[in-house]
Amino acid sequence: MTKEMVIRKSTNRGLIIGGIALLALALFLILSLAVPLFSATPRAQPLLLQMAAAHPDSIVSIIVQKRVQDNSVEEMVASMGGAVTKDLSIINAFAAELPGSAIPQLANANGVRWVSLDAPMVEAQCSQCVSTTNLKNAYVRSIGADKLWNAAPYLQGQGIGVAVVDSGVNPQQDLSALKNPR
Repeated sequence: MTKEMVIRKSTNRGLIIGGIALLALALFLILSLAVPLFSATPRAQPLLLQMAAAHPDSIVSIIVQKRVQDNSVEEMVASMGGAVTKDLSIINAFAAELPGSAIPQLANANGVRWVSLDAPMVEAQCSQCVSTTNLKNAYVRSIGADKLWNAAPYLQGQGIGVAVVDSGVNPQQDLSALKNPR
C-alpha cells in the first residue's frame, strides 16, 4: 500500500465518522424539539381532569398559568365558551370559568403552563392545629409548648427574655463578650 492510499483511506474514514456524528446530532435536535410539541400529557391537575371527565357539562372554576405574555390564552378560553374572572398578572396567570369538556383541550394548548382547580380557601377549625405526635423528643411537651402553640393568646415571643448560661467547661470565644459586659 502506498502512502497516498493510506492518507486517502484515513481521510475517507474521518469523513464517514464526521457524517455519522452530524446525522446523529441532527436527529437528536429534531426529536428533542418534536417531543414537547406532540406531548400527549395534559398540563393540568389530575383531580381537575377527573372532575372534568365526570361532569363535562358543568362549569368549573380554574386557574390557568401561562407560558406566554400576551392574551392569546385568555382569547382561547373565551372561544371555548369560558370567561376570565380575574387577572393574576403577578404570576402570569388568570382565573376563569370553563365547561368541563374544554379543560383537556386547554391543558394541551400551546401557551399554557398549568391548569388547576380554583378551589375556595376555607379556615381550618381545629382545637390543636400543631400536632406533636410525631416529634422525636419530649422537650416540647415537658415545657408545655404544645399547649401554647394554638391557644389564645397566640404567644409569638413578645416579652420573652433570653439568658445564656456558660459553665466554663469549654471556653468559647463567642461568649467572652457576654461574660464581661461593659
